[in-house]
Amino acid sequence: MVMAAFDAMTSDRPYRRGLAPDEALEELLAHSGTQFYPDVVECLIHLYASGTLFTEFDEAHLDRYRDGHEHSRAIETHLKNLGNGAGVPEKAGPRNGAAKKRSVMIPVLELPPSEPVVLKLEQTIPLKAKGTWNLVVAAQSDLGCSRKNNEDSFGVFKFDDTSRGCLLVLADGMGGALAGEVASRLAVDTVGDAYEQWKKRGQAREALAHAIQTANRSVHAQAASDSQYDGMGTTCTAAAIVGLDLMLGHVGDSRAYLIRDGEIEQITQDHTLAGELARVAGARGIAVPESSSHVLTRCIGAQPDVQVDLSPKPIHLDDGARIVLCSDGLSNEVEPAEILECVMADEPAGACEALIELARARGGPDNITVVVAYLKKG
Repeated sequence: MVMAAFDAMTSDRPYRRGLAPDEALEELLAHSGTQFYPDVVECLIHLYASGTLFTEFDEAHLDRYRDGHEHSRAIETHLKNLGNGAGVPEKAGPRNGAAKKRSVMIPVLELPPSEPVVLKLEQTIPLKAKGTWNLVVAAQSDLGCSRKNNEDSFGVFKFDDTSRGCLLVLADGMGGALAGEVASRLAVDTVGDAYEQWKKRGQAREALAHAIQTANRSVHAQAASDSQYDGMGTTCTAAAIVGLDLMLGHVGDSRAYLIRDGEIEQITQDHTLAGELARVAGARGIAVPESSSHVLTRCIGAQPDVQVDLSPKPIHLDDGARIVLCSDGLSNEVEPAEILECVMADEPAGACEALIELARARGGPDNITVVVAYLKKG
């Protein structure tokens, strides 16, 4: 668990650059004795400071970081030290017949400010399908007009093995102080990592189920380990695109829409009290209180296990199909017909900007996050 946390903090994510190794070690020290076993943290610091933490990485693995295929500030620092003749003696070579001992700087406990979160993303992802197909993806997150911090997170995961496709994830956190922000980021990171590993041996549907359940356990464990995160949780909507097929995994009231043939369809169900009442009682003409739309009946992290909605079968995508993921900061202010108009009128990046500006113009009472993906042939 300590090593996984160190790796996650020092690795780049789609929405932020990884922490420097010393910053990540300071974070581990700050939670030593509560979230992490102190002896294990001390052991990790010793291995890192002595330059022996990555000795079992073979050269082929390290070359992936040298060539920029994978990004970890901890491993990049390790490689720089090797290049300077520091680090592991048998790797770097002795100096004047003996290995030179590295000086070790003891990390201070006060955590310096990390680099700011990148709130915009735009990229083109090639898909493995007959012919030339690309998924043009853009994502943007905005504080809104009333909130003091942004509890939404998103991730766009592109895998080296194109047979695993790509993964779009959006999460809307909740909880006191910064707990909602922690929950949503942890969920996005965990879903991306767990999906990639599981997809190596299974299908997208099973991989999504495993990834979201893993994220649920991670958020629940984090909340239980630290009183400042007590009661935190998050929604999570994940869209896996493999070839020309779309598979969804979903918990909460963040939404996924599919646009094709000039029409928009909501392809997730809101896990809110209003949504549940509407599905059960709507056909009988029973009125649903408006206030119940803000009450979640399901979220990531509230319980050790969570029921995940999964697509019963893959949704086949045709040329020009568009996928939209959004937090309720957008869907509460902007109607589906308006989402359709904005997305059809512009490329994904422009559509994201237009949708956020529209939600802000209507008061923007919540954080606003949207991911737009456009399937193109040729």
